[in-house]
Amino acid sequence: KLSQVSLGFQPENVVSVQVRPNFTNVASTEAYLRNMRGVLARAQAIPEVAAAALTARTPLAAGLALNRGLVFEGQAVDPNAQLAVVSFSAASPMYFETLKVPISRGRRFRDSDERTGAPPVAVVNATMARRRWPNQDPIGRRFQIPGRNAQWITVVGVCGDVRSFSIDQEAGEQVYFPTSVLTSASHLLVQTSGDPRTVIGRLREAVYAVDPEQAIAEVRTMPEILSDQLSAPQLTLKLTGLLALLTLLITVAGIGGVAAASAGSRKTEIGIRMALGAAPKGLIGMIVRRELVMVAAGLAAGVAAGLAFTRMLGNLLYETPPHDPLSLSAAAVLMLGAAAVACLLPAMRAVRVDPLETLRSE
Repeated sequence: KLSQVSLGFQPENVVSVQVRPNFTNVASTEAYLRNMRGVLARAQAIPEVAAAALTARTPLAAGLALNRGLVFEGQAVDPNAQLAVVSFSAASPMYFETLKVPISRGRRFRDSDERTGAPPVAVVNATMARRRWPNQDPIGRRFQIPGRNAQWITVVGVCGDVRSFSIDQEAGEQVYFPTSVLTSASHLLVQTSGDPRTVIGRLREAVYAVDPEQAIAEVRTMPEILSDQLSAPQLTLKLTGLLALLTLLITVAGIGGVAAASAGSRKTEIGIRMALGAAPKGLIGMIVRRELVMVAAGLAAGVAAGLAFTRMLGNLLYETPPHDPLSLSAAAVLMLGAAAVACLLPAMRAVRVDPLETLRSE
């Protein structure tokens, strides 16, 4: 299910480059932005690049989240209550086109929004628009980040929800600012017309052409980042499946051993029944049914114990309730079927006894 979840963006043909400028050369905010915008311009000039943008954090990549409390215009603020906390990110004008994140209302950022001194604006995601302005048009609404020289920030657009931090974590409230407002845009996102790995070398050249002394912390394609997000759950699934298979084999072997011992202790009874005309199929069914009754009793106790401990496994499941009746039923049927096979073989050996030899020994 995780591999089929909607991310809110399209990772195909996208590569992320994390740049670490030399802060000796870019000591001021203006110099930092000029440096990163120079890298962006050179990346956009590469023929295979369809779109490029700057951002503070690549979706699904490892990194710290920037969360802050907000005050919304026209909404009463309880001084004793905690402020609404949302996730922040910086986005240059082509960010939403690069990742193909839909703008459902309003507009994306313009180049004019990036200029120093421009009125502060923001694009919010659908979850934030729905929670903060229910049944209202969020375009034109304003909010404020408490602190020194706090300004009212105007919402100019609403974008789709993006799973920014984890593939199994639904999008929370998120707000995007122009890079002139949130100046921590150190990630370059590039969408290419073909395989993004073919332009990685030229992207490195673009970074060093602006400043040979700055570093590239990481270069990864979005499919690689997505694969890393899926690798841990897939490994957990494989290990859990292997342990479950080993447990099933050990259990079946144990049930078979108990069934063989039980059938051996009833050898005389089985011989007498056969001497009196009992059909082998009927005797096999009798032996198997008797053993399955005990298996069913143990299975019922196991299911009850499992229900008590399934909450501990809740974080390993995605969109599957811990008390999923289908999963529990399938496991019970599989266990009963395996137990029946384990009991069948000793029962078949038991009915091969010669009834005359059994009576003679008695």
